[in-house]
Amino acid sequence: MSFTTLNQIGVNNTAAVNTFNSYKPAARTYQPFSHYAGYSKPHGGGGYANCDVGSIIQLILSMLRGGYGGYQPAPAPQPYTPPAPPVVYDPVNPTVTYTNHKVWGDPHFVINGKNFDFGNDKPGETFSYINSATHSHASNLIKYGGATVNGQQGFAFMDSQGQAQKFIYDPATDKLTHNGEEVKEGDTINIVTAATDEKGAPIQAQVNFTKGKVNVVGPEYAYDIVDKGTYVDLERISTTGFGTELDGDDVGLLVDALDDGLKNIAGNNSNLRLTGDFNGDGQEETIDPNVLYKVADLFGAPQGARFGQGVVQGQIGVDANIQGGTAQ
Repeated sequence: MSFTTLNQIGVNNTAAVNTFNSYKPAARTYQPFSHYAGYSKPHGGGGYANCDVGSIIQLILSMLRGGYGGYQPAPAPQPYTPPAPPVVYDPVNPTVTYTNHKVWGDPHFVINGKNFDFGNDKPGETFSYINSATHSHASNLIKYGGATVNGQQGFAFMDSQGQAQKFIYDPATDKLTHNGEEVKEGDTINIVTAATDEKGAPIQAQVNFTKGKVNVVGPEYAYDIVDKGTYVDLERISTTGFGTELDGDDVGLLVDALDDGLKNIAGNNSNLRLTGDFNGDGQEETIDPNVLYKVADLFGAPQGARFGQGVVQGQIGVDANIQGGTAQ
C-alpha cells in the first residue's frame, strides 16, 4: 500500500506535514499503466499509487489475454498424428496359359506354327535366350551325334533385394542347383522379384523341380526345361498374364523369335535371322543372332542386356501375350 500525505495515516500536525512534504520526491512522468481506465494517477504524476494487489493481478491477466501491446499467448501444442504407413502388398503369382511353342533338337524354334533353325551354331558355345530386367536364361550347346543341341541351362531372377538368384540345370545328371546348392526333386522355390504389377505388388517367380523336368515361371516368361537324356528341349514356352515388353527392350534369341515386330520369322525351315535397326542409324539390318547373343557363360550379358537394370514400378502390364501355336 502506498500513500502521498500524512493525513492518510492520521498525522495532522502542521509542522510534521510540512516537513514530510518537503521530502516528497517530484512526480515522475513514466506512466506505463496510465492509459488504463480505472487506474488513477497520483497527483498528476505516474506510477502505481492507487493500484492495489487485486488491480495489479487483473492488469497482468489482461496483458496475458492480449490486451497490452498486442501480446498473444503461444497456441496450445497439437497432439502428434503419425503419417499413415505405406501400403505393403503381398507378392502375386503370374498366371500362365501354356502354348505349344518350343525349342527342340538341333535347336529348332517352333513359334506360331513356324519352324526355323538356329544356324551357324557350334558345340561349346553359349547363347542368351531371354534377357529382361528380372529374368535371364542362357543355353550351352553341346554335340549330340551329328547335331548341336541344348545342354546345360542357366537361368536367373533378380530378386527384390537386388540379388541375382541363379539356377543351373544339367541334363547329364538331371540335377538342378540354386546358388550352388542342389535342389531336391519335388521342391518348389519361390522368389520375390524386383518386378511389380500396376499396383506396386511384387511379382513372385516360381521354380518347380521334378524328375526330368524344371518348370520355370518368371514375371513375363514361362516354360519347361525337359530332360531328353543328355540334352534338353524347352517346351510350353509362354508369356504370363502380365504380358511382356516384346518391343525391343527385352533381348535374347527366344525373345526375338517370339517377337513378330522384328519380322524375324521368315517362314518354315529358314535359318533364324534378325531384322531391325540394331545400330541406331535409322536403317534396318539383317543380323546373324550369333553376333548379338553369344555370351561368355550361362550368366553372361548379351548385347543390349537388361538384366539387373531395374524395373519401373507398374511398368509391367499386358502388352503382347503369345498366342497358341501348333508345334511341328
